Amino acid sequence: MIAPSIIWSQDDFDLIIEKIFTTYTQLSKLEVINGADRATVRCSWSGHYFYLQFECYIETIWFEPCDPLSGQKLTDLATYLQCST
Repeated sequence: MIAPSIIWSQDDFDLIIEKIFTTYTQLSKLEVINGADRATVRCSWSGHYFYLQFECYIETIWFEPCDPLSGQKLTDLATYLQCST
């Protein structure tokens, strides 16, 4: 999970998404899907595909793999995110 240091709402999705992709430059944003109370960003990292999920009611952001092969790289993605801040 990504833990923002601010309280945020659905109105902040675009700003948070932009901040994440400018901070973690190895992530590539492919598609943004906005829902009623959440957003999903389909992205790639190191040749693998992930969903970056935003849920506003519980103020949670997390990555999910798009496929089993990408799931095997979830730990590597977490290491990249932790080392790049």
